Amino acid sequence: MRFKGVEMNYRDFEDFIENRMRMSHVYQPVMLMTLLQRGGKASITQIAKAILDHDESQIEYYEKIVANMVGRVLRSHGLVKKDGSDYFLCSDEKLTKKETSGLVELCREKLTEYEAKRGEQIWQHRKLSSGYISGTLKFQVLKEAQFHCELCGVSADVRALEVDHIVPRTLGGTDDPSNLQALCYSCNSMKRDRDETDFRKVREPLAHQLFALARRRFPVGIRQTSAGGPGHAVPGFASLRVRCRLDLGPLALPLRSSCI
Repeated sequence: MRFKGVEMNYRDFEDFIENRMRMSHVYQPVMLMTLLQRGGKASITQIAKAILDHDESQIEYYEKIVANMVGRVLRSHGLVKKDGSDYFLCSDEKLTKKETSGLVELCREKLTEYEAKRGEQIWQHRKLSSGYISGTLKFQVLKEAQFHCELCGVSADVRALEVDHIVPRTLGGTDDPSNLQALCYSCNSMKRDRDETDFRKVREPLAHQLFALARRRFPVGIRQTSAGGPGHAVPGFASLRVRCRLDLGPLALPLRSSCI
């Protein structure tokens, strides 16, 4: 075993990667690959960007932005056209390299002007919060939501979940657990800081109705699992706190124990 600060050779790295690396996410190999590919040194930003390249959930988010927002706007102005999943410039003639470079530079100037005007507000909707939420508190919130989005019901196995302030901090909201709810990154980004809806209360009546319906019509479609997390059983715990999951085609809605 080597101590911190002691130089490691190829065999040491090889042994760690093959035998001693214990992964709970993609972070360790991505960080090591980034350092190796950049000659042994990389900034926090460079490593973060490398991790982002492996985060398909972020790609999914911006695919929706392209399809439903920016792509639609540029199509309405006749600048681009769409064929399947591909976009094309609506140009009646092939642009020269000089013309292409000039247009790219104009776009850069627009970006610079907009960023100077708006600053950090541009990406404020993608920030989890304006402050720190401890891992313990985050786990408590996600566990209470049974590791599902309180708005759309998607599982943490499918889409990354975030801790949302029901009453935003910008409007005086606190970090008290009663003011926190679990939302997937997509729902949280759309909610932003302009809404104070407690989606836990919105979903609860629907959960009662669906569970009652399921007990009458779809008894086979209900399965009970412990509340230890998505896909994990906790021996002896199911009798104390049970979550039920109703499977109706594309709808998979977690129902709280109070529905039983």
